[in-house]
Parts: sequence; C-alpha cells; structure tokens
Amino acid sequence: MLRVLWISPYLPWPTTNGGKLRQYNLIRRLAERGHQITLLAQSKNPLDDTAALRLSPYLQRIEVLPRRPLKHSLTLAAVAFAPVPMLVSVNGFAPQWARALDRFLDQSWDVVQVEHSYSLHSLLPVLERRKQPFLLTEHNVESSLGAATYRHYPAVIRPYVAYDDMRYRRWERRVLKRPTRLLSVTAQDAARLAEI
Repeated sequence: MLRVLWISPYLPWPTTNGGKLRQYNLIRRLAERGHQITLLAQSKNPLDDTAALRLSPYLQRIEVLPRRPLKHSLTLAAVAFAPVPMLVSVNGFAPQWARALDRFLDQSWDVVQVEHSYSLHSLLPVLERRKQPFLLTEHNVESSLGAATYRHYPAVIRPYVAYDDMRYRRWERRVLKRPTRLLSVTAQDAARLAEI
C-alpha cells in the first residue's frame, strides 16, 4: 500500500474531458488496489456535493483551493508580460497552493504526483526546497499542442502566438528536467519529451 499525494490544477470530477477522465479512473483503480490517496487541487469551481460524492470513496482527503479567475488582473498581466507561457500564468502565481503543498509535505509520502508541468510554477520552489522527489505527468507536449491550437486564431494575434510558443518551449526546457520521473500518456509524447 502506498500513500500518494496527488496534485492537480483541476478536479477530476465531473469527467468532462480526457484529462479528468484519465485522472478519475487512475485514482479509482489505485484506491481499489488499496493505495491511500490525498488530492490537493486548484479549481475554478468549488467542490460541490456531486463531485465530493464521486471522489470521496477513493480519497483519504480532498483539499480544493480556489483558482484565480481567468479575467483577474494578475492573470491578464501575467499572460501579457510574464516570462512564463499563458497556460502557466493561468495556473501559476498561486501562493496559497504553494503553502498548502508545504503543509502537506510535513507528512511522509511514498509518491508525490503532479499533473501537468503548467502546475509547477507555484509548486516547484516548494518541492525543490523540501528536496521532495516527485512524479510529473504530462498529458500532452503542451508547446506542440498550443502551436496547433493557435493556428485557428485570427492572423492579428499571430505575433502573440509566436511569443507564447517561445515562452512555452523555454518553460518546458526549464521544468521537464526537474521531476524524479516524467510520465507521458503516449509513446510519441515520451519521445518528444525526452528530446526536450
């Protein structure tokens, strides 16, 4: 039996996308095998009764912190001017998430798992200061995914798109070497992440 601290930038319920579905089923299967899992999440939506009912049978503890609104002035300023990419800006600059992690690391964990490298902005300084080994799961190669998504945007914002692509490639080069283990969802992504 392992004690797992599972860190996510969103709640895995409701399962409205592939990332949530993947996390929910992994948590459920690990719990069914006897592992004790604590979830530390940021979310734009609070933990409602339905989500608590679906998640609590598989989790020892759930702590959900509010994520700053997308249109918050700090988020908008960071999206425009911070050296980190847009997705990191949306999920980062979250001192309350870092403080919560610091508090959780007072306990002993067999596995500390962080979902998505864009979660690391606030968490990485705590993990490194505590010398805490951790597993990072990347659902996609975000720099490649962002470039594909941005192609559908109007030509007028292409300079911003190029700027954010550059920020994301720099971010990945910086943070993907930090985890003890890096897990990808596909073999193709694993090869690309290894190159980075």
